[in-house]
Amino acid sequence: MINKPKGNSNKLFHFSPGILVLENKTVFRGIGIGYQSTATGEVCFNTSITGCQEIISDPSYAGQIINFTFPHIGNVGTNNEDNESDKIWTRGVIFNSGITNPSNYRSLKNLDGWLKKHKIVGITGLDTRSLTNLIRDKGAPKGTICNNRKGNFNLKKLIKSNKLILIAGGSHPTGAPKDTIKMGFDYVIVGEGEITLQKIISKLKENEELNEKIIIGEQVINLDEFEKIKPLTPVEITRGCPYKCRFCQTPQIFGNNVRHRSIESILKLTNPNTDTRVISPNAFCYGSKTGTKPNIEKLKKLLKKQVVLKSINLKLHTNT
Repeated sequence: MINKPKGNSNKLFHFSPGILVLENKTVFRGIGIGYQSTATGEVCFNTSITGCQEIISDPSYAGQIINFTFPHIGNVGTNNEDNESDKIWTRGVIFNSGITNPSNYRSLKNLDGWLKKHKIVGITGLDTRSLTNLIRDKGAPKGTICNNRKGNFNLKKLIKSNKLILIAGGSHPTGAPKDTIKMGFDYVIVGEGEITLQKIISKLKENEELNEKIIIGEQVINLDEFEKIKPLTPVEITRGCPYKCRFCQTPQIFGNNVRHRSIESILKLTNPNTDTRVISPNAFCYGSKTGTKPNIEKLKKLLKKQVVLKSINLKLHTNT
């Protein structure tokens, strides 16, 4: 089924053609906005009438294409204060009507320019109500959105690209892997995922079959091999907990084999301009082989090293 652009979108012909292809082969044609490229993700909808910039920059929309039900999106423009995260994780956006010139005293950039800057593919001129009804009745489908100035769309290739593979990991999937699969995920990594996720992606790229949907993650032995994600996030100095409390997810995910990041790696990852927060199941078990008895000499060595860099304020805490 092909849905043509709405009749009132003629005024948008100075934009490039755009197309949205769903996994059920439904096609929506419209006018491309934002970044010229192709993006695949889960198509969802949002009914808010304000906060467009905040919604698009919200990390909870990672990997999704947002269909905005409110017709007038972008009329307040964008600014430097309203982003909800440092990186924009949304794959694409769908609007009913064209983006108008901003009319707000806080606006610094037109929404279309902001989408281009953050490489977000968009399309407008669609019957967003019809798309919302489809999502409401059938669930959020996988879809591919394409913005191409020349309008050269390979429908067969776009439909094939909708075979999005969803992989879950972390505390909740580890605690309830079967329920996570029922939610629609293709694979669940139970436990640590850094090494296992890379292996899964490599196999999928080679079109290799995975025998199990629930996969036990391989333990990371050397924490120095993995750095923290963002400059202001805490530094993980110890992983694993020997106490095996049944109510706690830490031993469920990381096991009871205690591993420590090297002092050199900790100092490398600290920010000299801010307080440095660390993650550890027990701060005073750092350097301990068993995790049950403090290694006082190792703790002293860590503290002495950070004193040399006087601007670093390293704080060790323990929960009681």
